Amino acid sequence: MTAVVVIDNHEDLDGIGRLTHPQIDDLIFSGSIPTGESVQVPFLSAANIFVEDNEFSQDVTVTGDIHLYGDFINHGEVSEIEVSTLSVESTVIFIGYGATASSIQGDRGLVFNVEGSNDPSFFWDKSADEFRLAGVDTSTINTGSAELNIFPDPSSQDFKALHIGSLFSEASIFASGSITAQSVNATAGVTAGIVSSLSGAFQEVTASNITSNVMSAQDLTVDNLTADAISSTSISADTLAIKDIFCPDGTSPFLVSGPGIDVSADPLTGQTTVSALMVGRFKFVGEIEELIDEGTPVVVPGLNMAEFEFDDQRWDIFVNGVLQVNGTSADYTVDQVDGITFNYDLEPDDVITVLILN
Repeated sequence: MTAVVVIDNHEDLDGIGRLTHPQIDDLIFSGSIPTGESVQVPFLSAANIFVEDNEFSQDVTVTGDIHLYGDFINHGEVSEIEVSTLSVESTVIFIGYGATASSIQGDRGLVFNVEGSNDPSFFWDKSADEFRLAGVDTSTINTGSAELNIFPDPSSQDFKALHIGSLFSEASIFASGSITAQSVNATAGVTAGIVSSLSGAFQEVTASNITSNVMSAQDLTVDNLTADAISSTSISADTLAIKDIFCPDGTSPFLVSGPGIDVSADPLTGQTTVSALMVGRFKFVGEIEELIDEGTPVVVPGLNMAEFEFDDQRWDIFVNGVLQVNGTSADYTVDQVDGITFNYDLEPDDVITVLILN
């Protein structure tokens, strides 16, 4: 089978006046451009088909459309596609596909070139094991690099905002700045410098751990607040209304009692009860009828030592109206079994008064 090349206009081949007929044959049949020549081929007759591997050693410019029915394999390092709109039919795009073993575990990403500033980039940072959206200096990036860390590490101010609808997280949510939302839902922890609400009300806050330096709202209303731990340097609100507070183990209260206050939690529901320890004042008076030597226990009528645990901060003992001092080298000592023992003799008609704050 013989292919016949017909050139109806020699001007279609740029520089035809410098090419010999054998050179034209090599150009048409084998695609070989003569050394030192730059030939533009705007149109070849559809009747001509390259049936062998053809190598073009110079630039080739085609002014018409190129229809490619085989695979396009580019062995260069940089490919520049200058089109107004790029339409990709493939449903999956592999970035880094076919990379060498030395870079297969490296960074991957997309760069949005912006004139006069760092380029916003969305990339997978291998060393940090996370996706990042930040403006970085991409001028030093070698697109053909085999380095593992291709993208430079952005600083905190380089990260860009992401405006989306709902956000669902199966792990923790970390923010060095503020978290502002009407509803915060997370199966793991929420950690932020500030947690605030646009409307001042959270419909529901659910997380295993909530840590915040400041939780602020003009009116902070939570129908249901459930967390293993809630810690905040400051919680400020004109109105704070919380329906339920649950303890993680059902027994350890989050509220710690001070002097005179008792905090307890229901072991089943975790409901917290706060009560005052000083719920009663008891007074016992006894008159000495006969001499009682020092070191001898004294029985005060009505005082059952088994019912009251001695606490020097809650017990006041008077003899003839004079307040006594507790201690082995002072006025008296108290034993839960024997009772009160004075370090001096008690004489008839002495009056002992015991006041107990329970």
